[in-house]
Amino acid sequence: MNTQQLEKSQEVSFKAISLYENRKDDTGLGSTYRTLGVLYQVMEDFEKSIAYTNQAIPLFKKTIVPSPLLNLIIGYGELRQFQKAYEEADYFLKIISTKAPEEIFIPMRAYLYRGEVYSKAKGYDNVLKDYLAAWESCKAQIDEERCAIYRTEKDKYIYYKVNISRC
Repeated sequence: MNTQQLEKSQEVSFKAISLYENRKDDTGLGSTYRTLGVLYQVMEDFEKSIAYTNQAIPLFKKTIVPSPLLNLIIGYGELRQFQKAYEEADYFLKIISTKAPEEIFIPMRAYLYRGEVYSKAKGYDNVLKDYLAAWESCKAQIDEERCAIYRTEKDKYIYYKVNISRC
């Protein structure tokens, strides 16, 4: 996204907040706060990303799995608040296993993101454990070939075997 697109997305999101507040639509409001969390993450303003994500979580908890927690893993990792990132990942993995055990890609992303945080903290044994957990989780649900490449929000491809071999 270029700067103009980011600014337009912010503008639309802020308008949506007032609409959803007036309608008392917690799902829409939670989604909008999550969107702002992602936008600020893309802009590498991790403190604002965490602030908006934290506003989304209670709204998501009322209805669905709180996927904004994934943003917190990344945001706290980038701010080098590693313990908070680990705690969010652990909490998220616990919730997803009870609220949506059939989910494949969301817990896999949690393992990957936590693995990236461990990498920043130089906890390489844990990086390997999390990448392997993501790989095994995927393989258990879908075939290995489809698991070999996983597209992230940043439109890059993570090749698990390459990442695992680097650990």
